[in-house]
Amino acid sequence: MDEKAKGKKPAYGTMGTFKRDGVSRFKGRTKDNVLALGGFWIDVEGSEAKGGYEGQKKVLAAAVAFGRATSITPTHLVMTGSGGAHLHYVLTEPITPAEWLGRAQTLVALAAEHGFRIDAQCTTDAARIMRAPGSIHQKTGVEVQAYRWRTENFTLQGWDKLTGYVPGAVMVPGQVSKPPKYDLSVNGDVVGAYDPFSYKRAAEKCGAMRKAVERNGRDTPYPVWILAAKTADLSIEGREFAHEMSCAHEDYDQAATDKKIDTLTGGPAGCLAWAAAYGAGGPCDTCEWRGKVKNPAVQFGTDVDVTPPGEVALIDPEAAPDWVQELNQRFAVVRHGSKMVIADLQTPNMTGRGMVDGMGFLDIGAFCQMHKGRFAPLENPKDKARPLAPAWLEHQGRRQYAGIVYAPGEELPPNILNLWQGYAMASVAGDVSLWLEVLAALVPNESERAYVLRWLAWKIQNPGGVPDTILIFKGAKGTGKNSLFDPLILLFGRHAMLADDPELIAGRFTWHLMSLSFAVLDEAVFIQDPRQADRIKSRVTAKTMQYEQKGMDPVQGVNRCAFVMLTNHEYVWPATRDERRAVVNEVGESLRGNLEFWTRYHAWAAGSGPAALLHYLQSVDLTGFNPRQIPKGEALRKQVEQTTLRTPAAAWWHQCLTEGAIRWRDGGDRVVFLEEAAETEIDRAALRLSYEQSAGARGRVSSDWASVARRINAWAGAAGIGKTRVRTSAGREWRDVLPALPELRAAFTTATQVQVNE
Repeated sequence: MDEKAKGKKPAYGTMGTFKRDGVSRFKGRTKDNVLALGGFWIDVEGSEAKGGYEGQKKVLAAAVAFGRATSITPTHLVMTGSGGAHLHYVLTEPITPAEWLGRAQTLVALAAEHGFRIDAQCTTDAARIMRAPGSIHQKTGVEVQAYRWRTENFTLQGWDKLTGYVPGAVMVPGQVSKPPKYDLSVNGDVVGAYDPFSYKRAAEKCGAMRKAVERNGRDTPYPVWILAAKTADLSIEGREFAHEMSCAHEDYDQAATDKKIDTLTGGPAGCLAWAAAYGAGGPCDTCEWRGKVKNPAVQFGTDVDVTPPGEVALIDPEAAPDWVQELNQRFAVVRHGSKMVIADLQTPNMTGRGMVDGMGFLDIGAFCQMHKGRFAPLENPKDKARPLAPAWLEHQGRRQYAGIVYAPGEELPPNILNLWQGYAMASVAGDVSLWLEVLAALVPNESERAYVLRWLAWKIQNPGGVPDTILIFKGAKGTGKNSLFDPLILLFGRHAMLADDPELIAGRFTWHLMSLSFAVLDEAVFIQDPRQADRIKSRVTAKTMQYEQKGMDPVQGVNRCAFVMLTNHEYVWPATRDERRAVVNEVGESLRGNLEFWTRYHAWAAGSGPAALLHYLQSVDLTGFNPRQIPKGEALRKQVEQTTLRTPAAAWWHQCLTEGAIRWRDGGDRVVFLEEAAETEIDRAALRLSYEQSAGARGRVSSDWASVARRINAWAGAAGIGKTRVRTSAGREWRDVLPALPELRAAFTTATQVQVNE
């Protein structure tokens, strides 16, 4: 005790009016005996260690900041003598405890919302006594001083308007109602309806709650123990756990602890309360959840149902009402980019075997239009009828997916919709000799035929894989090119496509490609448009693609499609000498016009033939097969040749070698014939003029001569084009020296795979 306080007794006051009977200075002063209260109060500690602010100056600064932020100025400010302060908010008329409690809790919530560190237990304790002005603080010897701050007391209506309190909030057993303005998860000391929570479960993540109980009360700071005891008592572990976490304290007494816990009001402590109780250096300072969580007990200790809407239908399909299950069999809500759409799993699709149900997509408006006039069954006859589509969309049991992918044969999480619907038919062992006969007729070369067969088998056995190569069948009409692949299109069902327009493959809108494993391009030739040619080359080897549907956001997906091209054009693929994508076959014509055979074949294809082919291809041994190791036959060489001859330099040089002469005009027609058995000397300007005049005559843009000269030198063989200096009537000049014509032709063919006819 301070010297100044000796001989003086402390004095306290209260805003409460108590019952006359059974209440005295030392007995019966509890909240149950309070009849009315004349206002509200806030206790701010003058020490950070006690959850307040360090010193009187900071206490006053915090009080002023809170008043400015909320426009709620206290009627009186009492300096307690210990560095702290009491803020009093006096009402014009007293109110009952039931009217008072909800408003007091709202004041606590406002303080927490604005970061004002107060003793929340004091504010919500109706029986609390406060130091009286004029008395002496026993420990410091400093006189308690009071100051009038606000000139007028608060009317109840004015108080509610300033604080946002909703009149009528009252205390109910085991629960305190609070203004809906404040979220339970934000301010745990202002309690509304909350689910049962486990203190122990919450303490697994919350360091403050864990530290408060780990020593069972031994050396636990009093403000921390208050929060822990209150929160434990409210948890599913209950009063027994509150005693367990208190029993190691040297002053522990079961009856006294029960009595103290009974006086505690409010709900499970929030993060701000824990941080204030521990002060600087406490576990809250380094908490990984700091700023992310506001009430650890509620947010960590509650069994929250985090099942996304719609996933109930995937986990327990029969849990939903019958009418919801009926719609779930056909429809599902699916995320598509940034939009939600409806997947219709029974969209009619026409195939070679007639109408089948496939998958399509509807926007939500179209889905509602589709079910307009239909209503959900009423659970209560008095309920208002609800349109079927909105009722299903709002039902927790609707079928819903977080995304869509096309992943044949892959295991996916249940909340991802796999567009793969499997093969259109089951495999059945049977006769495939007719199909093999068509294959042999179209691909007479045995090694090339073996590659084609294993390529097709590889795709059947790997419906989600990309072979990185394209099969190109080039030849006359009526040879059976389409007939060879018709059964495979039937096998893949909705995952195959016959395309006759390059835009379907190389255009902007490619959503239809997302769920394809096999595409046959029938006369869909890309070679005339360089941009389309580049796109189809990319499609053949791409691992991922952007898939876009009109009116929808593009989505990223995995490319699963293998391509076959059928054509009767001569030039179909921009093949190069190191070609790695295209497998070109010039088809045989042995079955062309054989009506008897094709009658039998089409009957086989219309019956069980495709199912037998599926069984056959699934059983082909692919040991050692790599679809990227392509055969390079004569048909591919011709495509390389045509690609090469489409460049002005190669076309001009090929013409020179074919004629065995270099022609140009320089004041008249000039020609130099290339020697068969010796080198040929030629004016250096002659080659340049011959090239430029040839390219111009062909209507092509010529490359600069320097780059063309380098290419000619490379095409001339290992030694290249030599040079020599000769004396002429005009003086000494340089001339090019070309190797003998046979050597030039052979070197050009070796470099470009383009044959030169003599």
